[in-house]
Amino acid sequence: MTKKNQYHNSTQQQGFSLIELMIALTLSTVVIGSVFSAFFNAKQTDRLAHSLSRLQESGRFSLDYLAREIRMTGYLGCATAAGVNLNINAVNAPAGGLLGNELLGYEAPAASWWSTTQYDISGTLEIRTPKLGSDIINIKRATRIDSTLTGNLTQSNANITTAGDVTEYVQNNDLVLISDCVNADLFAATNVTITSGETLIVHAVATDGNTVPQLANIYDDQASLYQFSSISYFVSDTGRDNSRGEPIYALYQANETFDAAEFNSQEIVEGVESMQILYGERSTNGNIKFVKASDVGTWADVTTIKIALMLTSNDSVRQSYDTNSYELLDVTSANTSAGSTASVNSHSEDKRLRQIFTSSTVIRNR
Repeated sequence: MTKKNQYHNSTQQQGFSLIELMIALTLSTVVIGSVFSAFFNAKQTDRLAHSLSRLQESGRFSLDYLAREIRMTGYLGCATAAGVNLNINAVNAPAGGLLGNELLGYEAPAASWWSTTQYDISGTLEIRTPKLGSDIINIKRATRIDSTLTGNLTQSNANITTAGDVTEYVQNNDLVLISDCVNADLFAATNVTITSGETLIVHAVATDGNTVPQLANIYDDQASLYQFSSISYFVSDTGRDNSRGEPIYALYQANETFDAAEFNSQEIVEGVESMQILYGERSTNGNIKFVKASDVGTWADVTTIKIALMLTSNDSVRQSYDTNSYELLDVTSANTSAGSTASVNSHSEDKRLRQIFTSSTVIRNR
């Protein structure tokens, strides 16, 4: 073979090698791209499924939690406030009153909504700021203290002694209820001490104590002690943002601190963006009409509560922006333009998941 032919054959072989190499690189790129595409799609699907699962879990828990609490509104042991001879001796009685006001609801249409409510304490809002457009509900109830009264109940001004250590439930300046199912006294515990395995609860006259040292009734060891609470539930901004700088909201509860005239707020469930409530008010003919808080005529006639919650995922897992509107009972939450701040009864046009959860709860003690 001549040198010319050898050179020609070598050039052909090199050409074929380059073409084969380019084909191999192209195929490799396609395969790798497909693998990465499948990986990212699987990751996106996993994020979507995780967000949806967490959203549904939070929604169910929130409704169950609220239903359990609302169901016990007005609970005073073996009797209701209307069915027992109730004497309120505490100086710092529950804000908003008790008799007939064991349940109170509010709307937050504007920043000054609280100015004529129980939350207007010393001219300032002593509660974590609720989200405008969302509702606020306040319930008052007692929780039984599992202990037996052991002595000093022969006089109305005698201190109360109960078996065991109950300081987990009763501390200085807390409101305590004592009841025998016929009579009940609501008083402030001015001093709580442990002596010889028993708890001594004093109910003296004091600035943050009681109006008089005597209870209105004398109780025996068949009476029961209860921790008394005034609790509000609402939606508020957590102050945290997701990775895109979008605000994260949550369901909060605020327990009234009676001696300090304030509400101590704590987060319950993350991801609750709005809460709307309708109140079932029973009329004289027995019919129940559901109305918003501002239209309730007599709070003592409310026997059923409807709640709608809008839950929102923290992460942006949708493929497109959420341009949907959501119906929460009598309120429609519309979307705002992407990047702008959501106004009252609206939500941001972002890529987060949203879902509505609703329930109805009957108040047991009415």
